[in-house]
Amino acid sequence: MSPAEIVKILHTTNWKFFKKLAPQTLGAWIDRSGKVPRWSDATLRRVEKGNKPGGLTTRVGILVWTQNLCEELQAHF
Repeated sequence: MSPAEIVKILHTTNWKFFKKLAPQTLGAWIDRSGKVPRWSDATLRRVEKGNKPGGLTTRVGILVWTQNLCEELQAHF
């Protein structure tokens, strides 16, 4: 699935939360060096840390929301 297709699905899932997400941004999080595209190691590290930058955090990052959604989906299947 291409970054544009993923972003389109996210826009239809939650427009308010994902409206500023661009396919180029999502594409930068994907490592395509192997045979199968996967999330880059840096992206996975940010997800582990809750995607929190240093200092005062006033917003929840997209990767945190996605991680929680994945965990919830895995619990149901």
